[in-house]
Order: sequence, then C-alpha cells, then structure tokens
Amino acid sequence: MSGRCRVVLMTSPLLSDDVWSEARDYLALATGHEVVVPGYPPRPFTAPYTGRYCEAVAAHVDAAAVNILVCHSGAGRLAGAVVDIWPTGSAVVLVDARFPAPGRSWWDGCPSTLRQRLGPPQPGASAPAWADWWTAEQKSELFGAELSEERLERMSFPIPWDLLLEQVPASSGLEGVVGCYVQLSPAYTHEAARAAARGWTVSRVDSHHLGIVNDLGVVGAPLITALDGVRRVLG
Repeated sequence: MSGRCRVVLMTSPLLSDDVWSEARDYLALATGHEVVVPGYPPRPFTAPYTGRYCEAVAAHVDAAAVNILVCHSGAGRLAGAVVDIWPTGSAVVLVDARFPAPGRSWWDGCPSTLRQRLGPPQPGASAPAWADWWTAEQKSELFGAELSEERLERMSFPIPWDLLLEQVPASSGLEGVVGCYVQLSPAYTHEAARAAARGWTVSRVDSHHLGIVNDLGVVGAPLITALDGVRRVLG
C-alpha cells in the first residue's frame, strides 16, 4: 500500500461543509496528509438525501492511498455506508459522533424535548435551520461563547423534513473497521463508551460539540493523535 494518506472530513447532514474549514487547513499543515472536505449540501438538494451524500463522500476515496474517514456529529450515522464502498483497509475516526443506525431515521432517535420544539413532521416542507433549534443559552453551552451567530448561520441551512424522516442507508455498521473516537462534549459519553467496547482508542477532550470550529487549540492535538493511531494500525 502507498505511503500516502488521504483524510476525508465528513460533516453532519444537518450542517454545511463549512464546519470543517478551519480543521481542514490545520490538519493538512500538521500531518502532511491530503485532507479533503466533500461539498455539502449539494445543489440541487434532492432525495434520497443521505444515500446521495454517502455516495458523494465515497467518491473521494484514493484507491492508491490509505483512506481515513473522519465524521463529526450526525455524519457518524452514515460512516458505515461510506466505508462499505471504500477499499478494505480504510479507517474511521468519529468526533463527537453517533454510531451508524442502519434502517432508522434521524427523527427516530430525536429526543422528545427537541421533537416538541420542532413540532410534528411536515413531509415536503422544510424544518428550521439547525442553528435555530437552540436558545441563546444552549448555543453558548453547547458550542462555546466565542462562536458568533454569523459563523453559526454560515454552517446552517433550512433542513428538508424528508431528510429527517428518511432511513439511514443500509451498512455493516463499522463492524471490523479500524477506528478511534474523540469525545468533545458530555452528550456523547454513551457513544464513546460504545467505541471503547469495540476496542477503539477513546480520547476525551474538555471542549464542546463544535470544538472543531473554534477550539482547535484544545481539540487539534487529539485529532492528530487519533489519525496517527489508526494510520499505524493500518500499516
């Protein structure tokens, strides 16, 4: 296998690729790897949303290199569908991310309090942008006081209800895949425990969910360590 390494940064299907803009440059400079961020959301933005997204991300594979998929937040639920398309010998790093949930929709796993805030599903219509799901106090707690409203708005867009209601593409669920987990916030303690139960290395960082955007001074080193760790396992 080539000594080259390609790192593909995948954003949640509820946020734009702008989430990874700072981390992309940081990781490329610090590691020397080729770091790419697939464009999202696509234009036109049509169903099947997650299936098309997984195919678009999978198309960034480099068959002559070591490939590492790095998923943040809801992108983790799609990681299995992407890696199933990639060559054997790829790895995954989940960053404050959910594990794959094949056959379930985002709405199926939505907490009851958030369901009440969003109201009943309206197929064919759009739900509010993700940035508008939270109160000002919640935004500060979840995403850091330094994250401006303007920056948060750049990462958000009106979300089709059909995206929230469609099932995640079928996959093997990352079974047997080399992986590492980086936990940024307490909300992902359960997912970090699931990673540890798989034998993955888990790094717990005192940051917040969008630390990859505005807390790279704290989050950056654990991300590099995670990439180095899975790269060594792959050989």
